[in-house]
Amino acid sequence: MLVSDIMTQPVITIRRNTTLKEAVQIFRRHQIYSLPVTDDQGVIQGLFTKSHLLDIIEKNLDLDAPVERIMHTRVVTVGPDTPVEQAYSIALRHGVSKLPIVDEGQRVIGIVTGNDALQALEKSTRRSLSYYKQELTRTRDDQYTFDNLIGRGERIKWLKREAQVAARTNSTILISGESGTGKELLAHAIHYASPRRNAPFIKVNCAAVPEHLLESELFGYEEGSFTGAKKGGKLGKFELADGGTIFLDEIGDMQLAMQAKLLRVLQEREVEKIGRTRAIKVDVRVIAATNKDLEQMVKEKKFREDLYYRLNVINLHMPPLRDRREDIPMLIEYFIKTLNQELGRKIKGISPQAEQLLVNYDWPGNVRELRNTLERAMALTMHEVLEVEDFKSFPGSDAPARRGVEAVTVGTLAEAVAQAEKEAIRNALSYTNHNKVAAARLLGIHRSLLYRKMKQLGLDY
Repeated sequence: MLVSDIMTQPVITIRRNTTLKEAVQIFRRHQIYSLPVTDDQGVIQGLFTKSHLLDIIEKNLDLDAPVERIMHTRVVTVGPDTPVEQAYSIALRHGVSKLPIVDEGQRVIGIVTGNDALQALEKSTRRSLSYYKQELTRTRDDQYTFDNLIGRGERIKWLKREAQVAARTNSTILISGESGTGKELLAHAIHYASPRRNAPFIKVNCAAVPEHLLESELFGYEEGSFTGAKKGGKLGKFELADGGTIFLDEIGDMQLAMQAKLLRVLQEREVEKIGRTRAIKVDVRVIAATNKDLEQMVKEKKFREDLYYRLNVINLHMPPLRDRREDIPMLIEYFIKTLNQELGRKIKGISPQAEQLLVNYDWPGNVRELRNTLERAMALTMHEVLEVEDFKSFPGSDAPARRGVEAVTVGTLAEAVAQAEKEAIRNALSYTNHNKVAAARLLGIHRSLLYRKMKQLGLDY
């Protein structure tokens, strides 16, 4: 909040040759106790305050004398972009109760009192405190760390290493990956491993907020800026995240018009509230996430290229669960433990056959689907150990060894390897909308090797 938001306008000013009598009459008529003294161009020359009334009485001054005889000539002023808290500190430090607001030419454009500043700060603090109490209640159990990224496989270990290094920087991060892979969890972990860990972590789901409301959600608005605006206005998510991290989930769903406004925030590090003429500086680390191919969207003119490069400073990819099957047993163990606490159950584990069933499945909904599947089974099972029959509504439960059978029927080991490679490449190409550069990156191989493999396996895309 800046002093321009709370300053009194228009300002009543007087000249050096205004008489003491005229100044006193202005005090009485307008019920004010401070008058900036300016020249004909409005440039500040001094300040005449209620304390001068005592001087008039004590010194028995002639009321026809000009105010310049007793006015303060050393005036403490601030600019319109001065934060309210800074202005209040200046007033306290100099022992003054009024601060004229001046423009770059030292012309008076407003005035603010220490009491005005204090009331504004108290109001802002109450609003922020109310919001943070709600957020604390909502996110108390959501302070994820890298320990919550479950898995021992090379993919997840490499991702953790990259993310831990990225957490120490202030760079913008773009997290890509399918729905349900844990992109928000990764964003949480990065924040709580960063120097900003003690500041707010604010999440915005760009797909969940209606397009016409997203601007006010991100940047906030001033009181009376539009019909239905809340009294006192609203703090935007960027303001609330000041000093911390803002997580923009589903960034690929943001409309082009809004993308342009977000780009300005990333470039200038300031936001413009609806109904406000001056921008507000913010110190925010931005983490964005998407399940869409933004590179392809840029080519199709559905996503701004300049915004894409602003967001994609550090790119972290959350692999789908089907590409890290080696982590599924560990995830099952973790979810059984946590779900036992949530459901009040005492499930001891899972049978090897049931575990293999889950390992073999492709998990289009990824880790989220795995958790939901286990929760349903644990809520309804009559066993101490989860069995195949507890997953009877699960796809493929009638053929728990489906992948094992396929591996046997393909013939030689070389044929089995070729079949596995073909399936992996098909999945990568499908996921990336046949973008070979992105597919090669997803598979962890060079693009030239991908082309050779596709030719060898007869994959013509």
